[in-house]
Amino acid sequence: MLRMRRTVAMAAVAALAFSGFVGAQEAPILIGASIPLTGGVAMFGQHSRWGAELAIAEANAKGGVLGRKLEMDFQDNRCNPAEAVKSVTQMLAEKKYVAIFDGLCSSAALAIMPLVERAGIPFVVANASGDVDRGAIRRRRGNKWTFKVNPTDGSMLDALVTWLDKDSKAGSIAFLGEGYGLRAAPGRRGWRPRC
Repeated sequence: MLRMRRTVAMAAVAALAFSGFVGAQEAPILIGASIPLTGGVAMFGQHSRWGAELAIAEANAKGGVLGRKLEMDFQDNRCNPAEAVKSVTQMLAEKKYVAIFDGLCSSAALAIMPLVERAGIPFVVANASGDVDRGAIRRRRGNKWTFKVNPTDGSMLDALVTWLDKDSKAGSIAFLGEGYGLRAAPGRRGWRPRC
């Protein structure tokens, strides 16, 4: 929960700092979010939404950010890159959002990145963790508008294996994943889970 609060606050502050947003002091700071609210991973999108809503409510109860209330507009991208591009293009055209929050799915986040870069709007990636294209989100350092604040799947797996291996907490490890297949964990050349 602390991570979600910091992420939302960081999105708002980064948005104000980078975008040069000018408006009435009373107007709320509006952040757009493109997440899956329907489809196969809607459960994760709903959890992301609840976390963001709770973080915003807590921030607003303490006076908001820089004395202004926060609001978040959630758009459904169904974890589909084309839908993510459509929703974010619409948000950027309206020119009322100071930042875009997440894409949840790595493929959607990668599709959004060029849009926010061209628009000069901060994009905070708080959930997409896949090593899509071997860490493309993490490695696209040339995009100064994208802020990835969470670890990748590979780095989380490496930390888990290191912890399990440290005191022989497990004799064997099984890994169940979706879509990408197994690769060596970062920093562990040739490592493969034993089943």
